[in-house]
Formats: sequence, C-alpha cells, structure tokens
Amino acid sequence: MRHYKLTPDKDVTILQTGGEATRFAALTSGAIDGAMLSGDKKVQAEKMGFHVTIDLSQLPIYYPVNGVVASKKFVGTNPDIAKNFLKSCL
Repeated sequence: MRHYKLTPDKDVTILQTGGEATRFAALTSGAIDGAMLSGDKKVQAEKMGFHVTIDLSQLPIYYPVNGVVASKKFVGTNPDIAKNFLKSCL
C-alpha cells in the first residue's frame, strides 16, 4: 500500500474473506471493493469490467500468492515430468 502512497490503517480496510472463489463472489456481489485474484478468476473479473488496479509482478516486492505442490511419491516416480513442469514455470 505504501508503494502507492496509501496508509494501510487509514486508506484501506483489509479483510480475510476466504479462498479465491469466496473473494471473487464477494467482489462481484459488491460486498467488497477489491480483491486479490489470479488465473481464471482474474480473467473472468476483467471480462466483467473489473480493472486490475495492482499487478504484484510489477512491484519491487516478493509476495508468494501461488505455489506448486506435488507429493514425494509423484516426484519420485515422475522426475522428468516434475522437472519439465518446473522449467516451464520459469
């Protein structure tokens, strides 16, 4: 927030609303004015006329909002698939 010259405790109210589907529903119903969305929900919101206000990839911060998760069994039995998938993410 400070990057955009906002005072977090004064200019915004941050609510924990649940997972992305819940945030999307709250946003589209008008219950909240903004939400962190990614993937298909972000695209869906844009198609509905919502505007991407902040693109975290453009900020000088590290904010891990997504991750890749796989079981040890899958990686152990499919090392090439796991390796190629991770390379494709870079």
